[in-house]
Amino acid sequence: MKIRTRTKIGNLNFSKYNCIVNYTKKSVKHYMAKPSVFNYSGQIVMVFFTVFFMLSITSVGAQEDIVIVNDSGFTTHARPSVAFLHDQHNEDAQIEDCNRCHHVYKDGKFVEDESSEDMECSECHNKGGNDQLARIYHINCKGCHTEEKAGPVMCVECHVDK
Repeated sequence: MKIRTRTKIGNLNFSKYNCIVNYTKKSVKHYMAKPSVFNYSGQIVMVFFTVFFMLSITSVGAQEDIVIVNDSGFTTHARPSVAFLHDQHNEDAQIEDCNRCHHVYKDGKFVEDESSEDMECSECHNKGGNDQLARIYHINCKGCHTEEKAGPVMCVECHVDK
């Protein structure tokens, strides 16, 4: 068997047959090169893990924001807090303006260009305690669902026991 040498490193020569020929003064030894992660099966494994990693990053980034309505103004809870997929809800309901739910009123007038997204409802609706705050949420959420004839309106449809 003829061996054509491609690369020589020290006293190791790598042949086109993926063998390492070890030349010493006393003997010549042939043995197969140890498999590395860069041989064919190693490449398949590397591609698999790369694809898996990329998909896991994509799925984490694509997760919906679950909003849990849990205003600190509620001192007690008669029912569980409401949880919903915020982006999906707005897309399904075709709500484009945040101030449709996160409204701002000044001097009793709706302010078109402002939103209360970074505030809790109880910051403005703070008189009357739990009952008043719950009524405000129900007017806003349940009122819209009733008006649009879409979305849940019964207590257990929004206040779901976990």
